[in-house]
Amino acid sequence: HMHPDAIIAIAAAKDSKALTKEIFGDAIGWLPWKRPGFELGLWLEKFCLEHPAAKGVVLESHGLFTWGDTPRE
Repeated sequence: HMHPDAIIAIAAAKDSKALTKEIFGDAIGWLPWKRPGFELGLWLEKFCLEHPAAKGVVLESHGLFTWGDTPRE
């Protein structure tokens, strides 16, 4: 996962969920902030199962998680 300044600006915005949707459409999802750990892992798993075409997710007030089948993806 990453913390680039541009993503932090989106993730920390008051309307971060709406901004994420406007900028990334369905390619990148959004989850509310959750302390890193097992429960966040379960939230990410649930998101991936419910949104199989997504390539990542913005975690509110935190950063960006991305994934792919290869390092290039």
